[in-house]
Amino acid sequence: MMTSINPFSQYIILELVNANEQDDSKTWEIEQNMLMQPKNANQEQKKYSSSAIFSAYNYSKDPMMKVKSDYYTKGEWKTVVDLVNLDQNLLVSS
Repeated sequence: MMTSINPFSQYIILELVNANEQDDSKTWEIEQNMLMQPKNANQEQKKYSSSAIFSAYNYSKDPMMKVKSDYYTKGEWKTVVDLVNLDQNLLVSS
């Protein structure tokens, strides 16, 4: 149900459940024009946790916002709409 509210909640919950597994690949990048960062910004400054992306999505409410993660999206840019798995969504299945 949390995924229906904010798709990034599923990743926060997974990270909390697996808190003992520290993995730097579980970071996100947001489409450049979304954050209005300079193009020459440090690559480490472009990496965000799932919690930070959750907040950015809450602020923007843009289902077409593009994000990517080496761990969660296999390095492919995806829109937020594509991150919602309708098979596991409780609002759709009930």
